[in-house]
Amino acid sequence: MTTAFPATHITTTTTTSSSDDKKLHMNKGFLRTQHGFLKIVQIFACLFAFICVMSTGFPYNSTRDADYISFVTVCGLLISGILLFLYFINAVVYFTVIPWLLIELVYNALWCFFCFVGGIVGAVFSSKQ
Repeated sequence: MTTAFPATHITTTTTTSSSDDKKLHMNKGFLRTQHGFLKIVQIFACLFAFICVMSTGFPYNSTRDADYISFVTVCGLLISGILLFLYFINAVVYFTVIPWLLIELVYNALWCFFCFVGGIVGAVFSSKQ
């Protein structure tokens, strides 16, 4: 009893498109994802570093060093806040030609390097006192 493979077969393909993904809406689920949580942590880290630098006597003793550290933290705060807002309102789906992940990777790598340099600047300044 051998059964042969049928000579013909029918394939049915159904395509569904959801227009909800392309709407501009508040994506509250993004804040619960790992990416959203890390973006919020990044904002709070910038805010914490800025408050720490500005609450010491560091800005008044050496303006160039404190200006660099405050510039890095404020830029990190602003850019991270803008990216969080764009992801939160789901605006990134409208700009599909922009490589968002590559932009964020480059931004985070540069921001990490600049914060590292800012930490070295702060350590050098604190060791001189």
